[in-house]
Amino acid sequence: MSSPSPDTTIERSLERLEWLPVVLAEAPRRLDLLGLTASWPTRELHVRVHRNTAFEHVASLRPAFRAFAGRSASFEYSDYDDSLSGAGLDPSPADIELVWLDLDRYAGADPVALADWLTERLQALRARTLAPILVADRPGDDPAAEAFNRRLEKNLAQVAGVVLADLSEVAGRLGDAFVDARTRDVAGTGMSARAAVLTAQRMGLRWLPALVAPRIKALAVDLDMTLYQGVLGEDGPAGVVLTPEHRALQETLRGLADDGVLLALVSRNEPDDVAALFATRTDFPLRAEDFAARAIGWGRKSDGVAAVAADLRISTEAVVFVDDNLGELADVSAGVPIGGLIHAADPGRTTTALSLFPGLHGHARTAEDALRSADLAAAAARTRAAEADPEEYLRSLQVRLDLALDDPEQLDRMAALTVKTNQFNAGLRRTGPAELARWVEADDVHVVTVGLSDRLSDSGVVALVTGRRSADGRLLVEELCISCRALGRGIEDVLVAAAVGRMLEESGADSLAVEYAAGPRNEPARAWLARHSGTPVTAPGTVDLAWDAATCRALLAQAPITLNWKD
Repeated sequence: MSSPSPDTTIERSLERLEWLPVVLAEAPRRLDLLGLTASWPTRELHVRVHRNTAFEHVASLRPAFRAFAGRSASFEYSDYDDSLSGAGLDPSPADIELVWLDLDRYAGADPVALADWLTERLQALRARTLAPILVADRPGDDPAAEAFNRRLEKNLAQVAGVVLADLSEVAGRLGDAFVDARTRDVAGTGMSARAAVLTAQRMGLRWLPALVAPRIKALAVDLDMTLYQGVLGEDGPAGVVLTPEHRALQETLRGLADDGVLLALVSRNEPDDVAALFATRTDFPLRAEDFAARAIGWGRKSDGVAAVAADLRISTEAVVFVDDNLGELADVSAGVPIGGLIHAADPGRTTTALSLFPGLHGHARTAEDALRSADLAAAAARTRAAEADPEEYLRSLQVRLDLALDDPEQLDRMAALTVKTNQFNAGLRRTGPAELARWVEADDVHVVTVGLSDRLSDSGVVALVTGRRSADGRLLVEELCISCRALGRGIEDVLVAAAVGRMLEESGADSLAVEYAAGPRNEPARAWLARHSGTPVTAPGTVDLAWDAATCRALLAQAPITLNWKD
């Protein structure tokens, strides 16, 4: 499919911005939603619904929310079944398995026992499908609902690829208005019309995107009239106004940063004025150090977004740009591929938009999310060290690799690496958490995770390598992912040798082959494979490397790197 023209890209971006006040509203109106038809392409999802109550009333409201997130959907419904006895028996594939229960139908059941029973049914479903599973929690603030939700959340931490839909949050917001007893006999559900709209909103914007789309990694935000009222260059640091609504917006951004989303400043201002602003305005919830990258100056905002993305070592497609000026938003949409745009003309609406924007919520947070900002700061020091004395560079870093074999505690990070890694990702397989969990447990597959630290920072788990012995005696590597935060230190050879060397010994394989698929940004992986295979890599398939266990041991013996295996 050919790429859209620049004019089409701008037109679609502006249309999505027109949708913002409707789709990301605090209280969306049903009639407004029905009038929205997307002009942009969407990816269709097949959702299989296992239920004991109606879901159609929610599904019918979701097309606009799904389209805003770049998705459409078809639904396959089970019979009404309180026992969930048929869950997982349909052999046809689905993109998402949705478990939708009216838990009031189990009135009188012990909430802990009920949560344990539901967990058992979800485990049975997980055994039969690799698709992500979404299950709604129990609405209500009574002790039974709270006990059920606590137990279910605890249980599901041990079941790979199952995510909770926090229906209880919608119920908590609406209170008594969540239920309309008049609709139970007519529509097969006691959920009110208001509750259905808000549930459809969260389903289309938060819950489903968290299962099938990569996380937004960064927010690039403007300053003037976005984070405060006023213009810094005219009003000065003391003259700009932090309204209550702008304070709430800054607090929301700070919360997203705490949840692992990187923040960047892209602003038309003088750098010295911006430094004075954050030094002076101690009442701002956001501090200068909360921004991992900055593009302050008088150039185009599209160039600024590209610059901060490069500093953050991510694609601009993983960035959402927030600005009060429609012209600047149009410039960015025309200048770079962008993950999303938010028109920040009203700080209250902007706060609501950030609370719902697809890709910002619902993904499992890993320890690496908290480490990333500090690791980016250390990258600049590494670059200076490499330029000063390249030969001594690697030794001076005091690099340590912490490796683990088949470690189930790393499942969330494994799944994140397969989805997020684009540059050094050989196979672009995007293996999901359910399949990774099966590999960890299997006897014929091995999974290695690699943590990286040096004297400047701890980068956390940065690599995933999986392999199985094929029928011809080779070790076939199906996942080879190294995070961009690990690149540039000259450790790729050692990292891969440590991982595959262990798997060669464990499997008894005598040689190595790596699955390769070409992608728009995985040139580093292709170049590495070509260098070590000795032949050009131009087509998808398996690439043979002249490595065996002895080769790996020799390579490791020469490297000034400390290796530590968890076991």
